[in-house]
Order: sequence, then structure tokens, then C-alpha cells
Amino acid sequence: MIIIIVLKKAMVICLQKVKDYFLQYLVLFLVLVLIYYIGYIFSYFKYNNSNNIINNALRINNNILKSELYSINTINDLDISFDYDISKVMYQNMYNNNEFIIYNNDYSIGDIAINDKGLVGIIYNIKDNKCYLKQIDSDINLSVKINDTYGILNNSVVTMLDKYSEINEGDKVYTSGLTSIPENIYVGEVIKTYYSNDNLGKIAIIKLLDYNSLNYVAILEVNDDI
Repeated sequence: MIIIIVLKKAMVICLQKVKDYFLQYLVLFLVLVLIYYIGYIFSYFKYNNSNNIINNALRINNNILKSELYSINTINDLDISFDYDISKVMYQNMYNNNEFIIYNNDYSIGDIAINDKGLVGIIYNIKDNKCYLKQIDSDINLSVKINDTYGILNNSVVTMLDKYSEINEGDKVYTSGLTSIPENIYVGEVIKTYYSNDNLGKIAIIKLLDYNSLNYVAILEVNDDI
């Protein structure tokens, strides 16, 4: 009888230990499974995030290339009857927002830069294989015409206009052709007119081109010092 009781107690103890060990190993197994899946999920998101970054970079680069190709094609489609070269705009001068730079030493001071919209700038300095171009919204003097009236553009303002000229808001402004710069290159449009202080002429404020997204320009070799 005593033996049976001892055996029963031994069996209970063994079963309890088996149960404890089973629970411990089950918990350990579940922890390992959880760690595996957490690592898998982390790797999945990390891989997909890397792919997203790469895809976004490729998409941005592709859009840049498309934009540059569009710029080149639109310039090539211009009806230009004189010699020109297409040049990439390298960067804008950080010390002068009205100036941008291209690399080339074959051009001359006075040559002009245009894009598919119109006149962009004029080369005023060449140094170390760099051509420095002033945008037409700067302090260069440019001979222009509005309808049949001629004037001088400087810093987005046209002066020396005839007092009796018919100039209105929205009128287009073009190069005059009175200098070596070819005639009828678009410059901008009139946004305001008023009489000069001496009341002898008119002054026009001009909205010029947007220069914030210049990629390529056509350089027209006019060879005229400014």
C-alpha cells in the first residue's frame, strides 16, 4: 500500500515536471517564432523602403532627364535663321541672382542666350572657360520695342518711350533690332505704364521671363560688346 502511494506521488511529481518543462519549451518556441516573424517583417519593410527610395530617386532623375530633353527639343524647334549653339546652364551665381554661368570659351562678350520662351541673358564676362551671363532683369541696357515704339530696358523698366505712344497693359515687348541683337526676340509684357517725372516721355514696367528652371539655353553669336 505504501509502495502504491509513493508511486502515485512520484507520478504526480513527474507529470508536474513534464508539464512545467512543456510550458517552458512552448513559451521558448513561441518567443523564437515571434522573433523570427518580427525580423522577417522588419526586413520586409526595410527592403521595400529601400526599393521605394531607389524608385523615387530613379523617378526624379527620369523627370529631370525628360525636362532637359524637352528643353533641348523646344530650343531646336525654334525658327532661328542665325548660328547658335545649345549650352547647359551649369549653375546660378550664388552671389548674384541675376547671373548664371555656362562652360565654354568659344563664345564672345555680347553673345545672347535664349530659350524656347525668349531672351534670357547676355554674356558680359568670360573667365577660366566660364561664360558669365547677366539676365535681362539686371542692369544691362537693352534696346527694345513695344508695338512701334522704341525704348531702353534696364532692371525690368523701359524708359525713353515716346510720350504720345500707344502702350497698354499686356502689350508684348521684343528686341528692337537696332543693335546687333536680332529683332523680334520676345522679352516680356507690359504690366504698368506712367509718365516720366519731367513729363517728356513714358515709362513701362515689364514682366520678364521666369528664370528659375533654366536647364539649357541657345547661345546666339552676335559678337557685340555690351
